[in-house]
Amino acid sequence: MLSRTCRPFALLILMAFIANPLSSFASGDSEDGFEQFGDIMQFVLPIGAALSTVVAGDGQGNMWDKEGTKQYALSFGTAWSATYLLKISVQKMRPNQGARASFPSGHTMAAFSGASFFGARYGWKYGLPAYTLATLTGVSRVYSSWHYADDVVAGASISMLSTWLYTTPHHSRLQVRPTYGADGMGVAVTINGPGRGRSEMAEDQLDYLPMEDRRFQYGFQFGPAYLIRNEISSPADGGTEFDLNDFEKRDDPTTTAAVGFDWFVGDRWTLQFFYGPFESQDNGQFSETVEFAGETFPAETDIQSAWRLHDMRARASYHWLRGERFNLGVGAGVIGQHHYIRLTAPDVESRVDDLVILPYAHARASYTLFKRWSLVADVDWMDFQSDKMLNGAAGVLWQVDPRWQMLAGYQFYDRDIKTDKLANRVSYDMLLLGFAHSWK
Repeated sequence: MLSRTCRPFALLILMAFIANPLSSFASGDSEDGFEQFGDIMQFVLPIGAALSTVVAGDGQGNMWDKEGTKQYALSFGTAWSATYLLKISVQKMRPNQGARASFPSGHTMAAFSGASFFGARYGWKYGLPAYTLATLTGVSRVYSSWHYADDVVAGASISMLSTWLYTTPHHSRLQVRPTYGADGMGVAVTINGPGRGRSEMAEDQLDYLPMEDRRFQYGFQFGPAYLIRNEISSPADGGTEFDLNDFEKRDDPTTTAAVGFDWFVGDRWTLQFFYGPFESQDNGQFSETVEFAGETFPAETDIQSAWRLHDMRARASYHWLRGERFNLGVGAGVIGQHHYIRLTAPDVESRVDDLVILPYAHARASYTLFKRWSLVADVDWMDFQSDKMLNGAAGVLWQVDPRWQMLAGYQFYDRDIKTDKLANRVSYDMLLLGFAHSWK
């Protein structure tokens, strides 16, 4: 007989084998198999999460974890509503030029809704395999050309943030942890009940939790990006320069998304990891013959373009100035950027991709207006030989409580790269709406 703590995991494995999507990889058509995998996982993970609450137990001898069912219904309902409200309002065209329903990814939202609930409710030993399946679901949507990478990032983030908003750990638990203070060291013993969500906490409890108690933070931001220029030549010194801003711009502004993960190492040091994909596809014609990546594209010929930039950054920041109202932090890190550009005409196609890894500098300033409202500004800067970047943002930050933040603002992005393969200068104006969740 399985223990109650094993039932959620056993249920997840059982449903995965019943669905058996991986068997399709043994067939000759691996692309269709991978797409089918994502199609099935969008149901397996959320249904598995919902059914897990029926068999997990409530800590009082009953099989049904009714509190877990309530929490999952709220988290999935919030994620589903946000996803499809954005689909309707954004109307971003899919990369396969299908319906305008690309942002965010519904498959990824559903898969991560189940995976994040397994992790938040039952712990990482259940959440890790579920997150792995959900991540593969998101990758399958990009691989099969149903979504861009930022659509997948948005779907996953909406689900995880919705789960963290409502879900508390399963069962009562006895916790023993060391404590440190001015009077010395000790041991704290806490008996937790079923737990309460943020909405059930008293206001004085929210104020009591200091921001310094944060250990990790996950942030998600999205918004419309308006193209200013996208000047390209390949090779850098021999190709014809052209500007994708002169094409039809069928998705301008395009909606994009990015995520960041902060690890607060100490009172003044923070490590951050950032991922921001930019992608676009468009149609147009050249007014003159263009030489691109070793191929010739005639003038007045219909051209399809695909442009992609994956931006990955890792940095360490030092909280240099700390005042009652004004704060300033500085940092440095490494940025890795993968560029991919493809042009397709009726009788010719050519593509180029390149990866650069370079150092960059960072600064962040904030000014507190009221108790929970601040003006914030960030800048990432790089100028290394022929590579340049300026990424600046400014906005208003609302500290909803010590665990949750909201941000609204503006961002400017300008990137100028020149390698042997490629020269590309791209600039965007962006409006941002962001959410962040912190935990110990």
